[in-house]
Amino acid sequence: LSEVPFIAFYRKEHFAKLFNINDLWLIYEFDEKWEELQKDRKVLINTLSKMHKYLEAKSKDAESEIKPGCDGLIRLIALAKSASSMDEIQDVRMNYLLHYAIHKHDMEIWEGKDVSLQRKNTDKDEEESKHNRDEDDDPDDEDYVPEEGLKKVSLQERDEDEKPVEEAQPTAIKRPGMGALTTTVDPLTGRRIRQRQVRTTAAYEVAQRAGVGRLLDKFGLSSEQFADNVRDQYRRHEVMACPIMPHEAAQDYICPQFPKSESVLKAARYILAYQIAAEPIVRRWARQNLESQVVVDVKPTVKGMRVIDENHPLASVKFLKNKPAQELMSNAIFIQIHSANREGLITFNIHALEYQQKGISLLDNLVSFFHQDEFSALVQAWNDQRSLILKEAIETFLQPAIIKEIQRKLLESSQKTVISICSNTLFERLRIAPYVVDDLRNGGGVGDDDEDGGRHYHGEGSSNGNSVWPKPARLLAFALSDDSETSRAMITVVKLDADGEVLDFLNLPGLLISPKSQRPEHRRWHEDDLKKLDKFITKSDPQAIVIGCNSRRSLDLRDVVQRQIEDIVADGRISRRPNIVLMDTELAQVYARSEAATSSLPSSYTVLLRQAISLGRRLQDPLAEFAQLFNAPDMDILGLRWHSAQDEVPRDKLLRALEHEFVNRTNEVGVDLNRCILHPHTANLLQFVSGLGPRKAAYIIKVRRSIYFVLPVHLSAYCFSCLNTTKCF
Repeated sequence: LSEVPFIAFYRKEHFAKLFNINDLWLIYEFDEKWEELQKDRKVLINTLSKMHKYLEAKSKDAESEIKPGCDGLIRLIALAKSASSMDEIQDVRMNYLLHYAIHKHDMEIWEGKDVSLQRKNTDKDEEESKHNRDEDDDPDDEDYVPEEGLKKVSLQERDEDEKPVEEAQPTAIKRPGMGALTTTVDPLTGRRIRQRQVRTTAAYEVAQRAGVGRLLDKFGLSSEQFADNVRDQYRRHEVMACPIMPHEAAQDYICPQFPKSESVLKAARYILAYQIAAEPIVRRWARQNLESQVVVDVKPTVKGMRVIDENHPLASVKFLKNKPAQELMSNAIFIQIHSANREGLITFNIHALEYQQKGISLLDNLVSFFHQDEFSALVQAWNDQRSLILKEAIETFLQPAIIKEIQRKLLESSQKTVISICSNTLFERLRIAPYVVDDLRNGGGVGDDDEDGGRHYHGEGSSNGNSVWPKPARLLAFALSDDSETSRAMITVVKLDADGEVLDFLNLPGLLISPKSQRPEHRRWHEDDLKKLDKFITKSDPQAIVIGCNSRRSLDLRDVVQRQIEDIVADGRISRRPNIVLMDTELAQVYARSEAATSSLPSSYTVLLRQAISLGRRLQDPLAEFAQLFNAPDMDILGLRWHSAQDEVPRDKLLRALEHEFVNRTNEVGVDLNRCILHPHTANLLQFVSGLGPRKAAYIIKVRRSIYFVLPVHLSAYCFSCLNTTKCF
């Protein structure tokens, strides 16, 4: 993370007019995605090149002028080189697995790889599959019956199960009814799911082995030629006519698996539809068109009708009909829709809008690239078959897969929006400067000493100062328990010096009891606590007072404290009236129960006292107090509620966004290294300095504490004395 803050704060003259620091972080993230794209593309191109070399060598060994599959691989290599997204890379990989996965084992042998270990893993998978066959009985494991229709195997399932050749274990051909169990992670929910791999006895392989693939030439175009027509948006390749009717052409390919011409045509249509849907060009064209046509429907369940009221986050989207998916992009509401669907509150459906006008649908746009412009009965019969192929390719393969991609993109976009809201919320809390007593507001002059409560400058203006940061205020912090009964409510007040160290504390259990209470002991407790508070304020002479505001009784406490201060000021026992600040207690409550508080504060301190300490330190320095919760591996910072849907986003991405905000603010205001050494509750800030990290920062603190070393005021002096160089970066 050192590059962005270094450029933002030490090379700003080169880019300040073009980018801000958030733009630099965006470039940093896009660069990471670009590196991943380049890596995947390079691996895929290497795999395709190896397969191309193998098929060329195989053709030469056979002394044949024909090189099977070489032209298709050259085409795939060109598509892989021009791919500009991970989806396009995945499309090329899917097409490669469809046409060339059967040569993988032979290619590895040709390369001289040892496959004995892989065969051992394959035998282990077979034993596990046999052991779990009864437990995981699935209708998909039944033997294939051609008469009942072709089994629908989606391209998406095939894509999830067959990993890239260079990374996945080779899958041996299994007996019918056997499939290896695999564990994958659902990209939407993050949950682990078990599923069986697609068997080699699936519909596509059955039809191909039966020789039905030879009938594909009768349809007039191959899947590659059809993809070229779609790419160029005109019939680059003319559709070749067949001189006989479809059912007559299918008679030559009748076999035991497909005993009727109708079943032969159905199998042939399935093969060609499968191949067309696997073409990267077709998938890219369909993806671009479907993204603007996809809509979302939302409907509440019976449980949702009871739970979702006007105060629920989903009240505005409780009923949706044909809501364009593009309008939900970059909207945090979709992640709540997805979460509510898991909880059984709503059901949502993402589908393509059904157009009534002809020529607008996806099928109508593709028909013109696959039809012959003639009107004879023969041509019309073949055009009907081609229309069925395109309809099956769209409705069975393309549309479900692309809609699933759009759902994933909607979820990722919604997650990014939630993360952005969380980081903006943290930014608003960190942008508050430390509370420093203002000279003009309090009537003091410039250079007043610490006792007078003015703004204090140390360093160049002071001969013995060790800090260039203004001194925060001395203060009292009040924390109030959550007990609803006033007589049982506990109030703890702590006195902090300007560095946030605890000097004294006091418990006041009867301060909020009404002085008009009918019970004498309650009135006595109240009077005693008022005297204790009077004495404590007079002795402390605070420059500010902070009160944790977690209920309506916090306002009552403020009124009591304010009346007490007015009496003390009227008697002249303190020099000036301190300001009273109300503060939310969310950070204090999380800190009081965090590992950071347990390790840095005495174990005898109660939870309420720890809350009071956190309230005071947050007023003195919000950045340092929030940074205490960024403590790996506990990461108590996630205990704060930045957004209602923050639990639905990936933890690592949320932490990274919050870390960026800490890095930005820390490098903007700087860190007093001497203060980090002397006061451990501020040491967590050092990890966000440009060029450092948790381990380097901890090592610096450890070394400096061990030798009781006080750093010079200026960074240049520190670099010269410790690093023996005059160059800071």
